[in-house]
Amino acid sequence: MFWYQVAIEKEKQVADIESRELITKVDSAYRKAGLPEGMRVHHCRTASGGHIYYFNPAAALAAREILPLFHASECSEVPNLDGCEQIRF
Repeated sequence: MFWYQVAIEKEKQVADIESRELITKVDSAYRKAGLPEGMRVHHCRTASGGHIYYFNPAAALAAREILPLFHASECSEVPNLDGCEQIRF
């Protein structure tokens, strides 16, 4: 299983709304999956006010039905998470 990235690069207000929608859906999927251990989602802001989310393999599995809705892309390697914060569910 791979890490996945969701990049939300839009006008700040729209990016913030889409970001909240993503996290709400992921939180619901996480709970529906029975709160699997090891699920980690990391968040970074971009210089333009957008959002980048990184899903570790456990998180990607729990959110597998949601990630395509947000145009997630598979990471070719484990991402550099410097400057990111882990989302707490």
